[in-house]
Amino acid sequence: MKKIFKVNPLTNKKDRPYQIDKKKVDVKYAYLEDEFPYKKYIISSKGEIFRKEGESSIIKIPIYQKKCGYYYIQICKGNRSKKMFYVGRLVAKYFIKKTKKDVELERNIVHFIDWNRERIIPENLIWVNLDELNALISFKKAKNNKITIDDDLKYRYLNRFYKDKRYSNREIKRIFGIYAL
Repeated sequence: MKKIFKVNPLTNKKDRPYQIDKKKVDVKYAYLEDEFPYKKYIISSKGEIFRKEGESSIIKIPIYQKKCGYYYIQICKGNRSKKMFYVGRLVAKYFIKKTKKDVELERNIVHFIDWNRERIIPENLIWVNLDELNALISFKKAKNNKITIDDDLKYRYLNRFYKDKRYSNREIKRIFGIYAL
């Protein structure tokens, strides 16, 4: 089980909360125990990664940005081979609980709700599957090409989800937001 705590590992104090839709949200921390079972790395809900060295020393790990825009970290394994981890995926894995529906519908892709890959916070991330992501991308392309997103276009992109009995209207609204009928 993932242990979540609220104290910054560098300062041993509670961080100032960040604000989402005029609500204050506390920063949380978790050990990256699935990737590293010996509890050496810590992640925050704001996407910061820390490495614990010994009992008292803690270092903040730099985060890199790939050409495609996703932030990642590289961590050396014991034999000098490096492994790359996407920060948004780590934040989702440790701070967004997968529901039974997420497991049933095989949602394994992390989507940035506002398409801003720099806002790596749990409130901006959602689990989706490939079909849902393709529909979201279609809406994004239509919007970028200044195509009017009317009910006919929404119906065309979302028809298969409304016909699928595994999707409730509430679930479709949660995934597609303003584009749901």
